[in-house]
Amino acid sequence: MTEFDDGALRPQLCAPEQVMAKAFFVGTESLDLANDPRFAQESVIDKRLTAFAALSAVSGILLGNSLAEVNNMNKHFRLDTIDGILQFVGLNMMFIILIINVIGTYVGVAQPYHVWRLSSSGPNGFEMAVTYYMNPNISFWRHFAINSMLRSLPLYLFSFAVRILVKFDRGSLDYEEEEGTPEFQSRLRVAGISLLGFVGCVFFVIVCCFMVKIHMKHEAVYQERYKLASGLVNPLLTKLRAKTTFRWKPDV
Repeated sequence: MTEFDDGALRPQLCAPEQVMAKAFFVGTESLDLANDPRFAQESVIDKRLTAFAALSAVSGILLGNSLAEVNNMNKHFRLDTIDGILQFVGLNMMFIILIINVIGTYVGVAQPYHVWRLSSSGPNGFEMAVTYYMNPNISFWRHFAINSMLRSLPLYLFSFAVRILVKFDRGSLDYEEEEGTPEFQSRLRVAGISLLGFVGCVFFVIVCCFMVKIHMKHEAVYQERYKLASGLVNPLLTKLRAKTTFRWKPDV
């Protein structure tokens, strides 16, 4: 039974949803909904989040472009030529831009979602949202995402400048590309696997684990504020609903 549904039976999840909820740690309960007009009013934190929302849009664009550039980049290059060195430098720059904007996209989506959900959690929702927003861990990743994204813009242009030089060299009429695997790449193979590719794979696995850690930190702070808000709001709503429930009796 739910707490405020006048004895009505609570709908239960079907078997597939129950399995998914347990397997993916998806919650099935939410904070109580109250049509409080104060939630529709703008606050200082809303104005800050409005300015912060542009981060996820810009990071998403840079993320898509860097992914496309990394995937489409010709991996057939030599490190004993200027073009090969420039292409290798451009590839590493794209890796950095990719990682920065993955973090920026996550932070730009997760933090506004958490703040807005806490803001509408009840009478003390604004205070809960402020304590989440001002948490040192949350503030660090917000500042890191914004500063890193802004710094990745000139890095993206420099990487494009390096790569466009290689493209013009390879597109010239007198350019002759050597067939087969470059000598240094043929030497850098372990059990038939390219060492450069293996290093890139391990690098992105490490970044994946790092992103999981960032998500867990955000989720831990949010859940702590969420549980505190639930504990404060539910008893208050119980008293309010008990006091505002009238039983009309006919006059005798």
